[in-house]
Amino acid sequence: MTTTTPARPSQMRVAEHQELEQFKASLPNAIANANAEARHVQANGGAAAMSQKERVAASFLANNIHRK
Repeated sequence: MTTTTPARPSQMRVAEHQELEQFKASLPNAIANANAEARHVQANGGAAAMSQKERVAASFLANNIHRK
């Protein structure tokens, strides 16, 4: 009989093993999200440009709220 889940090391508690398996399962999504975020930042002129755009947008919003 072959099992699809690997046996946990004897030094590891069950909860730790489950947490490790969840982390391993989430890695591909985390890597894909990090790559997508990096492409987004690069497409918008880098981190400094995005920060400047956010400051301008916040200032514009604050000015609009103040005028109402």
